Amino acid sequence: MTTVPICRNWAGRVVDGKFPLLEWLGGCEGCGVFLTERQGLPTERAVIKLIPAEAADADNRVAGWRAAQTLQHPLLLRLYEYGRCQIDGSEFAYVVTEYGEEVLADILPERALTPDEAHTVLESLVEALEYLHGKGFVHGRLKPSKVMAVKDQLKLSVDHLLRAGAGSRAFDARAYDALDLALGKVSPAADIWSLGVTLVEMLTQRRPEWDRKEHGEPTVPKEMPEPFAGIAKMCLRIDPAERCTLREIRLQLKPEEAVAAKGITEADSGPIDAEVVEPVVAASVSGSVSEQASPRSKTWIRVVGILGLVTVMAVAWYLRPHPNGKSLASENPGLAVREGANEPPPTEPVTVKGTVVKRVPPEVLPSASATIRGTVRVDVQVTVDSNGNVADAVYAQYGPSRYFANAAMKAAKAWEFNPAQVNGRAVRSVWLLKFGFTRTANQVTATEMSP
Repeated sequence: MTTVPICRNWAGRVVDGKFPLLEWLGGCEGCGVFLTERQGLPTERAVIKLIPAEAADADNRVAGWRAAQTLQHPLLLRLYEYGRCQIDGSEFAYVVTEYGEEVLADILPERALTPDEAHTVLESLVEALEYLHGKGFVHGRLKPSKVMAVKDQLKLSVDHLLRAGAGSRAFDARAYDALDLALGKVSPAADIWSLGVTLVEMLTQRRPEWDRKEHGEPTVPKEMPEPFAGIAKMCLRIDPAERCTLREIRLQLKPEEAVAAKGITEADSGPIDAEVVEPVVAASVSGSVSEQASPRSKTWIRVVGILGLVTVMAVAWYLRPHPNGKSLASENPGLAVREGANEPPPTEPVTVKGTVVKRVPPEVLPSASATIRGTVRVDVQVTVDSNGNVADAVYAQYGPSRYFANAAMKAAKAWEFNPAQVNGRAVRSVWLLKFGFTRTANQVTATEMSP
């Protein structure tokens, strides 16, 4: 039986008697992708991928589809159905998956992601990979064309899963593949490498420079911000055993969790050189490219939902009732929306800044201070309620030591304030506490950021 090439002009045909080929979405050698529909009330758009049944990895692909169909996770693209069919006398394997309206690979040629967007995408990918690895699978094809948006939800395509530890034919040296994957060594560490390459591309619109023949490690662009540059370097280690884990990436993205997880009560071993270790700045938010094309979107930030989420939270906080039954809007007539043209013009609110009532110094062991060279800096942003107590605290800058970060956070939460006032009423405020640890002294400055 001679295999015919998969052609874009097959649009209009029906696969397996139930999946119409509506529109050519793209393809590569030995693979074709079409828009299709799943029958139901109403009908649902989906994607169908065709590969020749004679392809060397066809059986492995079908086995991977069978396994992927059993997986259930909100960050994984749903795999609806798979099977075999005949077209023009040739046999093909096919898989039908959820349709992604937007593809990361279509966004990156137009612009790089912002650090906030990259933070959100990376967190989602880490969570999806943790689920896959926990189920005994390796993604094996992680790259921007596998990251999609379905109704404002980021999802990872799973149409090419591999069993961890299983033998595999040697892959071609693809741009996103680790050497160990190309040699047929299937392990979760291969996904870590691909994640590092994808992360660099998300923020710089290009993959890291790397000469496979030289056997050196890829070069991470200097313009990449932290903590992403450090994460990428840890991912792109030639030796799989030296690459970071998904948990380590997650803790880099949320350093406050790293402090809690470590639970350090004594200083980190070894000297801390504050002059050479760069601080990690906490983020502000806690197929191939042609295999599934979609209209290029200029609104990827809508997909990750950063601005929308912040706006909703800000409005909800502004309108929420206080213990006295009034909202912030009702307490601030100068900020309220006028309902009639004949109302008198709003007056400027009278604001009185808050003051510090109780300063709590960080508790640091002398043996820990002795390890410092220079100054270890940790910034903590605290939200003060209308009673003057710290209601919330987050890291604004997380220094090179978890021990000192933990000490700063513990101290910041114990501070007390005279609350700020607007029009004679106590209101919430935001302060920035900047801690500086040295061998001989610990200093802290407090600045009220709002109101």
